[in-house]
Amino acid sequence: MEHNPLIQFEDDTTMTYSDLKYDENRENPYVTIYFETPDEKLGFCSMDINYPNGTPQNVKGYSKTDIDFLMEHFRKMAPIAYEESVSRSDDSQSRKG
Repeated sequence: MEHNPLIQFEDDTTMTYSDLKYDENRENPYVTIYFETPDEKLGFCSMDINYPNGTPQNVKGYSKTDIDFLMEHFRKMAPIAYEESVSRSDDSQSRKG
């Protein structure tokens, strides 16, 4: 599963996204948005959020304030990442078929 670049912030936090995924029934497509920030003590602070569900998961090292800030960017950028993943998936399927 590839992490596709989305944006990088001034503090070197990166926001990337997955290729298109599906739930266990292959009915509901989604992408995972990943955040990583270099941290001297932990190595990296990180979390991921599935779109369109929007609940942070696997949070490591981020404060509530950090999460709120990143969620603002998630709400703006996740729909774009989702559409890009759908488009890539459609392109991939058309090349196979």
